[in-house]
Amino acid sequence: MSRTVRSAAIAALTALAAVAAIIAADFAAPAQAQSDDETSGRIVARRLSDGRTELGWQPRASAGWGERVLPRARYLPAAPTVGRWLRTSPVEVGGVEIGRIEARLRRDGGIELAFTPTGGERILPSSNYLPANARVDRWLNTTEITIGQSEDEAPAVSAGASLSAGWWHTCGLRETGAVECWGRNWAGQTDAPAGRFSALSAGGWHSCG
Repeated sequence: MSRTVRSAAIAALTALAAVAAIIAADFAAPAQAQSDDETSGRIVARRLSDGRTELGWQPRASAGWGERVLPRARYLPAAPTVGRWLRTSPVEVGGVEIGRIEARLRRDGGIELAFTPTGGERILPSSNYLPANARVDRWLNTTEITIGQSEDEAPAVSAGASLSAGWWHTCGLRETGAVECWGRNWAGQTDAPAGRFSALSAGGWHSCG
């Protein structure tokens, strides 16, 4: 192979590598942005010899599971009222409060576990029971849950737009008359209808235009 052909081949391969790197970066960036808006983990619990139940949070780490996070107030008493939800003090991950662990006694003696994100509604993992016959001092965990969805991010609303905030969502009326809503969407609060509006008002779980 002549020097000219070899140089041309090397230049072509270098250009292809650069294009491949750009494409890879374009695909990788959205995934990273999404992970920054979410917190995943699982509730952990264990029965103690005195009958109490200790509660904690274990965040998802890059390689498996991170260290348990134990709230300051984290014990379910030995004889709680059946069916009554009790909460821990706030759970903090990396210095940021993400919510509270909840637990309640079932009639069969088992403990039901849930997590309430800060400013959100109670989340029940698909597997969330500590059995009545759980071994003392053995940590058990729920299935993984994800909180802090990116849907909370507010879209850009033009200057001079009218805004109205509900309990967990906000709606903005653009100068064109179009409505945009953002926040939690548990009851369809952010599903704004098409059309033009002259005024709007956001309620607890609804909005009117």
